[in-house]
Amino acid sequence: MDSFQYKPLLQLKEFSVNKPVGTIKTTPNTFIVQELVYNGNEVLRAVPLSERTEIHGGSHNEGFTLFNLTKRGFNTEKALREVARQLRTDFDSVSYHGLKDRNALTSQEIAVRGRYFPRFSHRSIFLTQVTEEMPSELLCGGNAGNRFAIEVKTDAKNIPYSALERVPNFFGKQRIGSNESCEVGR
Repeated sequence: MDSFQYKPLLQLKEFSVNKPVGTIKTTPNTFIVQELVYNGNEVLRAVPLSERTEIHGGSHNEGFTLFNLTKRGFNTEKALREVARQLRTDFDSVSYHGLKDRNALTSQEIAVRGRYFPRFSHRSIFLTQVTEEMPSELLCGGNAGNRFAIEVKTDAKNIPYSALERVPNFFGKQRIGSNESCEVGR
């Protein structure tokens, strides 16, 4: 994992009523988002996090190739632009289900249409090829949801479980009606 330092983005104290004060999103590794998708057998799974890039070979067809994308410290559009640049394909040839947080470690599916150059290397963005060919692009909102793992930093001692059962829902740009959003907070 990289050693960048992030300022805490959210302080929980203003939302705490008889609950311990805490800080979240101090580094991307303390806020993890994994896209939830259904496999071919309608079994729900989280897209795995990976810090390796594995591409089996360039596409020789005009269909779609499915990849798992793991990124840290990049917004979705910037990460996808880097993927398109290195795979030597148009940005419009890359499809995805939705936007993921910038200040987080995230995983999601992406699909690349048509032929591409089979090499990718980046210190904070990783691609794992899942299939050689799939019939269609990924649709915005086509995932089942997202799974979150959030580390809360606090000085509190002996935190009761009841204090952790509800966390305020913070909405970022992707969930409050930007033109890029496909739906509100799933």
